[in-house]
Amino acid sequence: MLATKIIREGEGSIVHYAPARLNLLHMLPEFLESHGVSPDAIFKSVGVGSLSDVAQGAVVSQSQVFAALQASSRSVGLPQLGLHLGEKADPIKLGAPGCALVGGRTLLDGLRAHARLMPRIQADSDVSLEIVDGVAVWTQAMRLPWGEGLYLLYEGASAFMCRTIRSLVGEDWRPQRLSFPHPCYGRASVYEEFFGAPVVFGTGQRAEIRFDAEALARPVAQPSGAGLFGLDEDGLSGARPSDARPSDARPSDARVLAAVETMVESHVGHGGIGLPEVAQTLGMPVRSLQRRLKTQGATFEDVLDRHRRAHAEDMVRAGQSNLTTIAMALGYSDSSHFVRAFRRWTGRTPSTFAREAQGRP
Repeated sequence: MLATKIIREGEGSIVHYAPARLNLLHMLPEFLESHGVSPDAIFKSVGVGSLSDVAQGAVVSQSQVFAALQASSRSVGLPQLGLHLGEKADPIKLGAPGCALVGGRTLLDGLRAHARLMPRIQADSDVSLEIVDGVAVWTQAMRLPWGEGLYLLYEGASAFMCRTIRSLVGEDWRPQRLSFPHPCYGRASVYEEFFGAPVVFGTGQRAEIRFDAEALARPVAQPSGAGLFGLDEDGLSGARPSDARPSDARPSDARVLAAVETMVESHVGHGGIGLPEVAQTLGMPVRSLQRRLKTQGATFEDVLDRHRRAHAEDMVRAGQSNLTTIAMALGYSDSSHFVRAFRRWTGRTPSTFAREAQGRP
């Protein structure tokens, strides 16, 4: 069986920090709002301080993208969240890779340019297309250790590709089969109905879409805005700032501290968050994170302690008297640990502080 490889991008090794652009999730805020979930709360929980960063395609760790997807899936109660997001994704809002996908003269042109430009929004994603005995096989593989939320990205990318290909070459287009490297999180029939094709789970190390290679030669009509930037062999001429390739360098130490502050502020009051979880979300080892904070004159413990104190004083001042409830909200194992911390912060017990705040003797 002869396989002719015509696209292969992004060779490399696994790294701890892999950059990605937040416009990968441009459709997520509106989707969350439509389901009664605060998008601001979701993004702050993974260290993104402003929703404007999503629209502008700010560079973050891919681990933050995965964490935002997983948190959203849990909040909405929808394990197939990736399918719904992929269906709502706008190629133009993906910047260079999306414009390239819908801007070719044929489907093959668009897929080739899309694969070449994918590193502009997702550094550690291998995209390939092979033709095997008249069958086109589109694949995506992430060069990262498996983590929560990664399966949502695989499913979202496949849903986006199927919907976009159909819009380009005709509503009669259907995939022959899809496969995913992860288990099925839900009912397989939901996926098969969504894609209109058999779906296989737990196979290999990549997501895969198989379809009739005849579609590759079909001419496509560019949707409005697809030719906005003028494609060339190296990418896009006149591209927007958010279309530049995200740097493989780690974010500045100041940005790391800001992300930690945002995450801690978001979680304290709702059970708290620990250093290992923060480091994992930012895509770096614990010791590396500690070193980065130290250059800013900070430690994780200091950041956590400061936010705990602010929340604790607000809760006590507001009349919350159940010390166990306050302790659990701040991430303490019991009320005695909280009371000791409160005395260290204020020199008073919570009850004394409350009386003084209310002007009672």
